[in-house]
Amino acid sequence: MSQKDVSFEVSAEDRILIDKIVNRAVKEHGTKDPLSLTMDLCAVHHKTPLRLQEFLDADMPNFVHDISGIMCFFDRDTATFKNFFEPRFTDYEKAKELAQKEREEVYWDDVTNH
Repeated sequence: MSQKDVSFEVSAEDRILIDKIVNRAVKEHGTKDPLSLTMDLCAVHHKTPLRLQEFLDADMPNFVHDISGIMCFFDRDTATFKNFFEPRFTDYEKAKELAQKEREEVYWDDVTNH
């Protein structure tokens, strides 16, 4: 996957929660680059859905774990995490559905291109 394949597209409702998460990270965690964090959270949420409201409401250790991990280990070039990082607020049900949909699209692309 290349940089052009990384999507920052999220719903308006999700973007509001992401902005609140970023504001909290700036205020409570001292995050210095809110634009990069916003881009990372949007890209992560698009590829690996997050439970955004729970993330926003999290206690400080869990909040900092995911903010720091996303900032340190998310690779925008591949839309994956390095060093086996996994956000605690991953929405596994939505991630499973998304992965199944991607597999089906790849299958049908293969079938129709042969």
